[in-house]
Amino acid sequence: MDVTAPTAQKWDPAADRSNAWDSPFALKSKPGPVGEKIWKWDLYTVMSKRYGFVDPYVKVHGRVAFKSSSTFSNCDHVDEATASTLVAQQMNADAAANCAAWSSKDTGAKLPFVAGVVFGSEVIPYEEASEGQKLSLDFRLYADLTSKQRFYNELSDATGKIHMTSPFIEAGGLAGLYLRASRYVLLTAQASFAVRTAHDLSGEDYYKDGWPTGPAGTPGSDPKVNPNFDWRYDAPGRRFRIQEATVFDMKFGAVLQF
Repeated sequence: MDVTAPTAQKWDPAADRSNAWDSPFALKSKPGPVGEKIWKWDLYTVMSKRYGFVDPYVKVHGRVAFKSSSTFSNCDHVDEATASTLVAQQMNADAAANCAAWSSKDTGAKLPFVAGVVFGSEVIPYEEASEGQKLSLDFRLYADLTSKQRFYNELSDATGKIHMTSPFIEAGGLAGLYLRASRYVLLTAQASFAVRTAHDLSGEDYYKDGWPTGPAGTPGSDPKVNPNFDWRYDAPGRRFRIQEATVFDMKFGAVLQF
């Protein structure tokens, strides 16, 4: 089990925007923070058995995430949206009222679940155990399924919001070269290629049947309006969808052991 704690500085995509809605981090010279402020728990099991110079393995894993007290919500900036002359564009009065009338469980982020499997094998053409030397080649295939979520996606930089994202699969392969020169030095090189399936980047429903009913007399007249709905991105005909994408990655590393 691996646990990732929410220690990095929070990324608030709506903070410090100009009147033209420009992001303060649009310049290369001013990169923004990257913290998601969520807890990630990765549970996995790996099995392998070596046969001569071949060492096949399989890995199954799942990742669950939990919100922290500072996880971003589109309702974090409801006061600014209500005071803005752009309120009709950013958040209508019914939605703004429901930010206060509903719990953060309903208005905030809905985090994804990730499940995947890896099949692979190391091929070991050279090994000198007495000297701690080893040359190995790594070949693997993998696939990950990411569930439906309301969280950061490719639109967040431009819109200052988290969006409802539909499920998608990423599947690919990896090739690696590992050279252990001695007991103390390990050199690594990896290259991977994957395909990420097409999926929706927006699509909040205007109404949510069964969601909590706001108390009578609150500002706005409809207690069932979804605070996360934004007509610019979620209305039929305006929704965004990302097409199938390819992901190529290369890594080089060196490990010193003492």
